Amino acid sequence: MPLLAQGLQRLQADAENYFSRQQMAKAIPLYDKLISISPNNASYYCKRGEAYLGLEQIEKAKLDVDKAIKLAPGYRTAYMARARIASELGDFRGALGYSDNAVRGIKVGDKDFSKVAWVWYQDRATWYSELGDQNKAIEQYSEALKFNPDGFWLYYFRASNYFKQGKYALAIKDLDICCSMKSEKSLTRALELRLKCHEKTGNKDLAKKDKALMDELLRKQGNELF
Repeated sequence: MPLLAQGLQRLQADAENYFSRQQMAKAIPLYDKLISISPNNASYYCKRGEAYLGLEQIEKAKLDVDKAIKLAPGYRTAYMARARIASELGDFRGALGYSDNAVRGIKVGDKDFSKVAWVWYQDRATWYSELGDQNKAIEQYSEALKFNPDGFWLYYFRASNYFKQGKYALAIKDLDICCSMKSEKSLTRALELRLKCHEKTGNKDLAKKDKALMDELLRKQGNELF
């Protein structure tokens, strides 16, 4: 491998390393160098933009990610980064518009995107929730679960939306799945919400049972602290 290519590869690896460890202030100068070497590389602009976003330098993030999209109009990751920038600015409709371009056409098992798609759909659910559209939020959590069927919080937050709609049976169904995940440390949240569902449906015995399970779990967690 030529020395120039080796140096570029090492520089890119160092930048990725800092980025993955959330050391954005150290990653940015390396992406500066990479962009100076390869000024039409959309991924470098996108990564630097995401790094700026991590440092809450929103305008710089926006400029870089917009540049990435201009260079590569089909770049899903850049559209999702742009969506997150929009959400930081409180523009949730804009975030959904950008993220449409990110998630469109992704299939379960897609080797490049299936591992991140559930996170993208979860973000979209959050933005719909911010807009007060619980039906759309539920749809997005359902899409996320196709890619991550073991996602505790996906079930929990979908259940929360069902609860707000008064669809207690559907909420309980999701919360039952949460409560079957024995190792989940946030199990008390699921038990608490399921208890409320049972209270709403007048099922006092099941509500009492969940209250006892909650108390036992909280007692156990308290003992583990000492």
